[in-house]
Amino acid sequence: MKTKNHSNSPTSACLLTAHFVTRLGDKMWEFVVPITLAVLTPQSLLPPSIYGLITHVTIFALSSYLGKLIDKYDRLEVVRYGIAVQATCIAIASALLWHLLNIPEKEIDGNIFANFYSTCLFVTLLVTSAVELLGTTIVDLSVERDWIPELYVEEELSIMNSRMRGIDLAMEIVGPLVVGGLMSFSNMTAEVGFIYIAAFNFLSFFPQFLLLVTVYTNHTFALAKSPVIKSDIMTETSSSTSSSIDDWNPMMVMKESWSLFIRQPVSLVVSWSMLWMTVLSPHGIVLTSYLKGQGVIDWHLSLFRGMGAISGLLGTLSFPSLSQRIGLKTTSQLCIAEEGLMLLLAAVTFSLAYFDIASSVMLQIFMLLVIISRFGLYAFGIGELTLLQQGIPEEVRGRVNSIETMLCNLATVTVYSGAALVSHSDNFIWLVWTSVISINSAAMIFFYWNSQWEIKEEEHVHGDDDELDGHVSCHNKQQRSSIDSSSKIVSPARHRHVYLVKRKPTPNSIN
Repeated sequence: MKTKNHSNSPTSACLLTAHFVTRLGDKMWEFVVPITLAVLTPQSLLPPSIYGLITHVTIFALSSYLGKLIDKYDRLEVVRYGIAVQATCIAIASALLWHLLNIPEKEIDGNIFANFYSTCLFVTLLVTSAVELLGTTIVDLSVERDWIPELYVEEELSIMNSRMRGIDLAMEIVGPLVVGGLMSFSNMTAEVGFIYIAAFNFLSFFPQFLLLVTVYTNHTFALAKSPVIKSDIMTETSSSTSSSIDDWNPMMVMKESWSLFIRQPVSLVVSWSMLWMTVLSPHGIVLTSYLKGQGVIDWHLSLFRGMGAISGLLGTLSFPSLSQRIGLKTTSQLCIAEEGLMLLLAAVTFSLAYFDIASSVMLQIFMLLVIISRFGLYAFGIGELTLLQQGIPEEVRGRVNSIETMLCNLATVTVYSGAALVSHSDNFIWLVWTSVISINSAAMIFFYWNSQWEIKEEEHVHGDDDELDGHVSCHNKQQRSSIDSSSKIVSPARHRHVYLVKRKPTPNSIN
């Protein structure tokens, strides 16, 4: 019988350390790239918008493949190739940015497309960054959405999810502060500071991989791919894609992933993805570039980003206790409503600043309200993740989560497309109000979903795959292990299923 991992075990330490090291490098890199582009083109949002647009279009187009790779191939091999792609692309992108920084200012003159050499460097940077993001996405999806659910169960799974999210938010604080400190308070030049950041990011992949290899070696039984009992949706989908050629046909891969996805709680995912259709993010490329162009210094940008992460961390830490008191779904509703309200107020203050009504003060209030909104966003993220984990069968999680990633990237692509169309900073107000409309629309969609779905929790004695209140649920690896061991004792294995099910209409309900 498989033993359950404890959240304070050596395995947990390896996973959390690997996540910490690589996430610190990621966040430093994510912060330094838009600053570098803003330095090169201070009065235009076009280069950072194109940068974000191309990288996220790539994820949107290929996320179905990433999900299928995760579901189909050996877990360690997927991670190995993903990390190798990341490290290689970071090395190339670092060299490209270095050359861009060292082009004489008079040759660019605020326009990265001013000469052929800088244009070629930028286009190559776009391709390299897009490929690097593919590697990042497949590693993140694999470890966070596939490895951890196999290694932990019930409350230990929840603890590990919270700790991983906590590291993400902590690095949102530490990464920009490190960059801001190097750029603002040290005696080194911006070019030298950039070298240190790029080198750390590149080197961070090696301990990450070694730690993940250690985890895999110690838990080969849990993480090795093995045949699983398929639910009806898997059998139904697989029968339509039996051909080996069709297996990797772009249209068939997309069709297969979407056919799995539409059987899941779709409105929940749609509401979450619409929260990504915003420029009002302290760590977003477009907002960072806009504020940099308005004269906000690097240290203040680092503080803005760090305070946004602190606000999100407070939301993440508060969510468990709030959900215990008033319920998971109610807490999620309050959190997404808080974000919508704060950003509505932020848009009002930005509009006042735009029309030169106490512009300096209003811009500071705008930034403060954006920071406060992160409390609701990150707290809602914990609720959405928990609800989604309860609703997705284990053996299709790669492809279903890839569709969520696709939708989130589609929302982000929409933002970058809008920023590219209205690239002058004077038009930024249109992006602000579009973001507010999207966020509050997401809240309304979630309110609708909340009225249609409910959480069911039942214990039962196994009977292979069982139908619980009309919901077909596969046994996960821990439950199958319990079933196998139960054949040697008198009483059969008993375990608990938690899942989402649509509410049954009452006679007085209105459709």
